[in-house]
Amino acid sequence: MRQNIELALKILAAAIAVFGVWKFFSDRALAVEAERRATALSYIEAYGSAEMIETRNVLFNFWKENDTFVDYMRAKLVSERTYALFASVTIDEHPDTEAFQTAIYRLVNFYEQVWHCRTADLCDPDMLDEYFCDRVTLQAAAYQPFLDELGSRSGYESFGSSLGDFRVSCTTR
Repeated sequence: MRQNIELALKILAAAIAVFGVWKFFSDRALAVEAERRATALSYIEAYGSAEMIETRNVLFNFWKENDTFVDYMRAKLVSERTYALFASVTIDEHPDTEAFQTAIYRLVNFYEQVWHCRTADLCDPDMLDEYFCDRVTLQAAAYQPFLDELGSRSGYESFGSSLGDFRVSCTTR
């Protein structure tokens, strides 16, 4: 009888140990997922920060000042080559070139961080995609010629590539 009790206690102890290990890893997985969601949310919040609002306003004002070109683009009267030439010229001729280029650099830097977080599996990709895909798709299309020009000038040919990579991932999901 005593042996049966000892055996039952050993089995119970082993079951408790197995449950404890399972519980530990389950809790750890939940904590990691919660951290990934929190990190994704921090990027969503950062997109609404004063710095990013200023960045988007500078870029918006650029298009507002070039409304005729926007009309041609909407009418599909602008070739890729013409768009690249437009980017090349307007980067230097913008009334506030420094503010415009700084805004582009900020936008690229922001999306570089978001893309790294997403691809390194540090953020919840579904949350990022849900919030950023529409935005990144529009911004990548709008600013790619400018990114190409700035990359060419700096010798960093892949400048802004994560913006394009993010855009591609959004269209293939």
